Amino acid sequence: MTVRSAPGNTSPAGPADFECRGAAAAFDGNACANGETAQVVSLALVSNPTFPSPKNGVGIGIGGLPVPGSSAAPAGLGRGKTLDRFGFKHYGTCTWTKGAVCRETGGGAGSCRNKESFMRRFASVAVLMVLLLAAQCLAQPVGSLEDLRDKGNITEADRQRIRGWIEAAVKTMLTSTDPSRRGMVVARDSIIYEVTGGSRTPAFVDAFNEEAMAALTAAEKNAISQEARVNFLMIVAQLRTLAGVAILRTALEKDPYPASRYWAAKGLALVAPVIRERVAPRLEAEISETIEKVLDRETSKVTLLQLMDALGQFDHERAHDVFGPAIGKIATRMSASDPVVAQLLGGAVRSLEKAYAREVRPEGKKTLLMAYATLCVWIIPPVADANLMADLNASLEKITGQKVAFVATDDDVMQKLALLEWVEKLLKAKQIPRRPSMPPGIEATVKELVAAGASSGAGGGDVP
Repeated sequence: MTVRSAPGNTSPAGPADFECRGAAAAFDGNACANGETAQVVSLALVSNPTFPSPKNGVGIGIGGLPVPGSSAAPAGLGRGKTLDRFGFKHYGTCTWTKGAVCRETGGGAGSCRNKESFMRRFASVAVLMVLLLAAQCLAQPVGSLEDLRDKGNITEADRQRIRGWIEAAVKTMLTSTDPSRRGMVVARDSIIYEVTGGSRTPAFVDAFNEEAMAALTAAEKNAISQEARVNFLMIVAQLRTLAGVAILRTALEKDPYPASRYWAAKGLALVAPVIRERVAPRLEAEISETIEKVLDRETSKVTLLQLMDALGQFDHERAHDVFGPAIGKIATRMSASDPVVAQLLGGAVRSLEKAYAREVRPEGKKTLLMAYATLCVWIIPPVADANLMADLNASLEKITGQKVAFVATDDDVMQKLALLEWVEKLLKAKQIPRRPSMPPGIEATVKELVAAGASSGAGGGDVP
């Protein structure tokens, strides 16, 4: 075990003027966590200009390596301004190793003997500081992967380093007992950062993802609490790997926590482009079936938004068969006056248009057009998205080549009547098997429109 100490005049506001074996001996100078949002020492000391102490004063910092790759660094600052009576004129430091070797660096005028004497006087205080501050020290993953991120070839030794780093981070994330969950969040974010932050070679990303999924799969049984489950699924979602799809699907079906199911849905939406790129139709079908199972019991709007985003990216005919009815169900259950629902339905219109263009089965096209008709009926003003009804009308014009009396500058009521005209047009052209179910007020309006059209002999043209 190596222990480094830094007694002398020090400053809480900046780095020290010396190093000890390449490590800065400073009150606020940890290389891994020294900023406005992360700090190994007390949070109250993070770049805090109001810290009640002299700019430079009597202080001590002790750094230890209790296990390889981890560190603890308590520090203290007194109200005095010098340590001259202990033989110090300015800064100094000592390093102790197993061989009890002491080495001085910096500008101190005192001798190593003086520092040893000083440390003996501080021994009881240092022990107390360690006990008091240990709870505030944030656990860090073992070592660093920085030198591996730009490697074009990852060796087996590199993989072992990655594996050890990930296993330590996952263990911290799932077993942290800190009430603030700070250690859990730090571990989670450190894993996500390795695949989302900055430049990484494909070789590193592939190796990291493989090792991460192996570690996460092995540790999933320990992700029991709500916090652990959410953080666990956040990582699986952000990895965007095909290997994580099974975990996401299971969580979506069985996880009791709404936040966990949201991240499972989010993960499926994030991995959808990868699935399409890898041409994995079986996965598209399996995910579509899972979404179909949970659709009737899922009540979270934001989770449904992610599920429809995932379905809307797939080309598989099973996805189209689930997507159309799913949009219809959501439109009948939720009001477009809600911003999240309006966003969901706006995305659904764009996805329906793409799906209709790719769909080759006549029955598949009818399923998608039925979803269009349901939107025309159930999107009722006021709408949170002012462009939603206009976008719906424009999409129908594009896929059918037809028009109705929709005027973008009309008020909401007139635009709604024009959308209802689309339903009758599609029904007359036999492009949908029936009218969608309607709210009572809308149904009465449609009957009046149909009666007026029949008495005047008016009718819309066929849809190609």
